[in-house]
Amino acid sequence: MKALLQTSAVVILASAVSSSAFAYEDQLGVTVTLGYSGIFGDTRLPPHGASAGVGISYGLGDTWELRGRADYTFFFTRAHRGALTADLVYLIDVLSFVPYVGLSVGGALSSVDADALAPSELRGDLVVGAVVGGDIMLDRSWTLGFEIRPYVMPLHFASEPLNLAALLRVQRLIEL
Repeated sequence: MKALLQTSAVVILASAVSSSAFAYEDQLGVTVTLGYSGIFGDTRLPPHGASAGVGISYGLGDTWELRGRADYTFFFTRAHRGALTADLVYLIDVLSFVPYVGLSVGGALSSVDADALAPSELRGDLVVGAVVGGDIMLDRSWTLGFEIRPYVMPLHFASEPLNLAALLRVQRLIEL
C-alpha cells in the first residue's frame, strides 16, 4: 500500500510540473471529415443523411484553435445542404490525445425536393452550434479524430428543431 501511495504521489507531482504539449500551437491544419447527419424532432425533411467536409485551422496558442469549414450533406432521397462555418475551439492537450469543445457559427444553403414533379425549395439559414470531439495525434503531422456537432437553424427552428452530425476526421498539421 505504501508503494502505491508513493507511486501515486510521484505521478501527481510529475503531472503538476510538466510543461504543456502544445498540440496545435502555430500550426496550420487541413482536415477532411466524413460521417452521419440527422435531423431530430418533428420535421417534414428527410431525417438521415451522409455528410462530408473539408476544413482549415490555425492554432492560436496552446489552448485555442480557429477553424473554417465547408460541409456538404445529402439527406437521403430529396435534400442537399452546403454549409460554411467558423469554429472557435478550446483544446485540452493530454499528450497524444487532444479532446476539445467549441462553438460554431455560419451559414447554410439547403435544397429540398418536394417530390418528383415539384420544383426544389432553396433556402438559406444561419447555423449556430457546438462541437465536441477528440483527436489522436499519430505523430506531429497527422491526427485521427471523431467529433459530434449539435446545431440549430434559428430561421427554420420549427421545421428543424435539432441537427446532429457525427464525423470522423483526418487532419494534416503543417508547422509554420
